[in-house]
Amino acid sequence: MVSGNDVFDTSVLVGSGGNITVQHWGNDSTRKGAPTYMQDAQIAWQNASQDTRNAIQSAVIVNGEGRVVYIGPTKENPPLENWVRSFANGKTYIGIGAWGDFKGDVNDNNQVS
Repeated sequence: MVSGNDVFDTSVLVGSGGNITVQHWGNDSTRKGAPTYMQDAQIAWQNASQDTRNAIQSAVIVNGEGRVVYIGPTKENPPLENWVRSFANGKTYIGIGAWGDFKGDVNDNNQVS
């Protein structure tokens, strides 16, 4: 790849708004997205209380080995949004950005700026 081109890493495309890590070539300060999103989700799931797990279990798919493999959309699911924000807030767009007269979440707005 030629230096100066943009790099788009879609290898971590997942649910909850779709985490895609993007940055300009060689410039870490331009990075948007959370490169360890699913690893962080796994740790958060393992550390979540049973009440939290019960509240979000319909939106979090776990495989037979107990690993999180998919997280549904956070929009209109406050318990799920709170859980995702516990490990990804400010690192990736979680799905509550400004729209019309709604100001949205400041961290989500920063991710799409």
